[in-house]
Amino acid sequence: MGVTPQDGLNSVREGLRQAIADIWSGGRVPDADGWTPHVSIAYSRVTGPADVYEKAMADEHGSVDITISKVQLIVLGRDEHEYQWTMHSEVLLSDA
Repeated sequence: MGVTPQDGLNSVREGLRQAIADIWSGGRVPDADGWTPHVSIAYSRVTGPADVYEKAMADEHGSVDITISKVQLIVLGRDEHEYQWTMHSEVLLSDA
């Protein structure tokens, strides 16, 4: 789902990119171009139209305001045919 304002998460993203660079080294951090902030509500293993789901969410909930209170940097793996992760570090952004 889309996020507005789109530049509202840029400083959070840059902080996370710096944290990744501190761990991996700057040369291994993927390029910053082409990022579109979004909220994932599900993952799928197949390609298909999203308009049905977007319409259902819009009809049911419309637009909502949320506060991001913390961000976690995770170590992500897929060794057992499913995503598995452990938290590496956490940053509190607000008391909300």
